[in-house]
Amino acid sequence: MRCNVLGKEVFASVFCLLLVTGFSGCGDDSSSGSEFCGDNVAEGEEACDGTDLKGMTCESFGYSGGVLSCGDDCSAFDFTGCTGDDPVCGNGVLEQGEECDGDDLGDRTCQDEGFDGGDLGCTANCEHDTTECFNDTPAECGNGILEEGEECDGDDFGGETCEGLGYDSGDLGCTDACMLDTSECIEIQPECGNGILEEGEECDGDDLGDRTCQDEGFDGGDLGCTANCEYDTTECFNDTPAECGNGIAEEGEECDGDDFGGETCVGLGFDGGDLVCTANCEYDTTE
Repeated sequence: MRCNVLGKEVFASVFCLLLVTGFSGCGDDSSSGSEFCGDNVAEGEEACDGTDLKGMTCESFGYSGGVLSCGDDCSAFDFTGCTGDDPVCGNGVLEQGEECDGDDLGDRTCQDEGFDGGDLGCTANCEHDTTECFNDTPAECGNGILEEGEECDGDDFGGETCEGLGYDSGDLGCTDACMLDTSECIEIQPECGNGILEEGEECDGDDLGDRTCQDEGFDGGDLGCTANCEYDTTECFNDTPAECGNGIAEEGEECDGDDFGGETCVGLGFDGGDLVCTANCEYDTTE
């Protein structure tokens, strides 16, 4: 091929070809400055690229050691070379997936959690415990917001109710000093005889509150309930046989010495007189 450039004949095929094509491709690298997986430079959205791990190691992800590498497509790390178990909550070592572990809080403080001060702790679930954190701003009673140092504020009772305070019902109030007002709470006195065991009663009818003679210190028997809603142990007994003559009225004895178990002549249907106890621990009503 013969070309004429600036009036001179040049027999350089390659040079003519470049002239014809307009030096196509020279100085035009469309890939320049763009991400390229495999060039060992982690750019843009690449997690890593070859040996460029952006300073990350196996330990950065909670492993105890090993060699971190980059995935083939540069979009994720390859952890196959890392060693160690999953994070163990309670071993005192802050690991990947934990907020804290024991005294290891990861340099976090109450201030980092949005408080003014205090001691940040760690729960048994390896989460930050802010119960000992505080804010310096004093509570503003009357702003309708329950704050530190207030029992209530306006209609904000922090979920508290009359029932939660031990009353049966009623409307809980809040004083101007942001203290709970229980004057409208209702406390119903127990109704002995309705068969329902209520506060202040030992029992009511057949409702003994799961108590038995054994709970009352006896070996066996049937625990009952008096008309005054108190335990009745007259049907309870001990396996130890009664000892007549020891001055104690026991199961199987009507009396023993001067112990008549509270019984009198009048109680036995007489108009009066002195009840006596025989040597066999039986009532003597001759008097």
